[in-house]
Amino acid sequence: MRFIVMLVLVLVGLSSGAQAATDDKQALDYWLARVPEREQVLMNGAEIAQYNEELRGKQPTVVYDLLRYPSQVPGTALKQWLSECQMPEGYVNGQPMASEWKRQVMLRINTDKVKPMNTVEYGLITVRSHVRAVPTATPIFESATDKEFDQNQSTILNPGEGVVILQRSPDGLWLFVQSENYRGWLSADVVAVASDRKVWQEYLAAEHFIVVTGSKLSLTLDGRTVLLEMGSQLPLAKKEDASVHTVLLPKRDATGGVIFTEYRLAANADVQVGYLPYTTENVLRQAFKFKGQPYGWGGLKDSVDCSSLIMDVYRTFGFRLPRDADQQEASIGKNYPVASSGAAAVLDTVRSGSTLYMPGHTMLYLGKADGLYYVIHSLGSSGAPDKFGKYQRVPVMQVVVSDLSLKRKTGRPFIDGLTTVKEIMQ
Repeated sequence: MRFIVMLVLVLVGLSSGAQAATDDKQALDYWLARVPEREQVLMNGAEIAQYNEELRGKQPTVVYDLLRYPSQVPGTALKQWLSECQMPEGYVNGQPMASEWKRQVMLRINTDKVKPMNTVEYGLITVRSHVRAVPTATPIFESATDKEFDQNQSTILNPGEGVVILQRSPDGLWLFVQSENYRGWLSADVVAVASDRKVWQEYLAAEHFIVVTGSKLSLTLDGRTVLLEMGSQLPLAKKEDASVHTVLLPKRDATGGVIFTEYRLAANADVQVGYLPYTTENVLRQAFKFKGQPYGWGGLKDSVDCSSLIMDVYRTFGFRLPRDADQQEASIGKNYPVASSGAAAVLDTVRSGSTLYMPGHTMLYLGKADGLYYVIHSLGSSGAPDKFGKYQRVPVMQVVVSDLSLKRKTGRPFIDGLTTVKEIMQ
């Protein structure tokens, strides 16, 4: 699971003994006005492609080039990956997890059927899909009263994303897959299987495509809603004038195989042909499109958690970042360790749009104003003192702008927890 801190900053307006962002600092234009050379292109497309290649080289078991994925996987490797599928401990339907229910779920992992060499299959996601730690759609919570943090939820995949299918459950209802930056279990009915690897590769490597630049894009196909989040991309079906975009969407045929349908996007759809220019202004504009949306653990609530917000913003420029906060922190870029010089000294030198990390959390840096350092991020909760002065958890569950003097559950200011500041650059 991703490490997403749940005990972080305070939502503007909550009382936590620390200063919240004032109304002017809640506005995108306030921060854009403070950024020099905000329209300067920081890296071009070729440089970003090189960055991605270097990233895959440094984290080869975290971020994959699916187009070069081997056609067979050794049984030793597959068994190791399957052994990492651990059932979260917790509560199911408000009751302690039953041992027999757990046993039945774990049988679906199907380790006994792993061969010495295993031929993979190739799939395309047809609807926004939940990647699960173990093969069950049933939520698992740490407490009987929790309804927000399903411990079995890993991440989501968007329509048009490719997966390599590594294993099937005995009943065929679940697939163990490798996506570009995550492994886990998907319900089989959300994946269209390509019988021809070349067709799958050509779809994923299409030269002409649109990128979703809104926080989300909602389509209606065959009477159902197809939701795509920021950074999703779909191939263009044909070259057209700039105001009309017809894309190719993957669907399942009667046997679960892949077929493609053309879909004409609305003229006002928040999309871009190709990637956005990588500028500080565009980084901030993209991040602010999430402001006010709910915190979505692992992509629940059709929204983002802290690390997927960062990933999605940077996908619109063509970056292929890891999914989880700790993996993002370990990725390449201009890294500034905080411990040696202190957070303030580092933050005074880096550009707006940098990413900030602490154990379990990541956020996007906006800048300094009135002596305080501001960020935008998706957070679960903050800390506030009770009547006895002891700090308690205060739910937030939203994407907010806040400053780093705000308190955590421990009562310590958030700035004290920073470990790394990163400028995503070569």
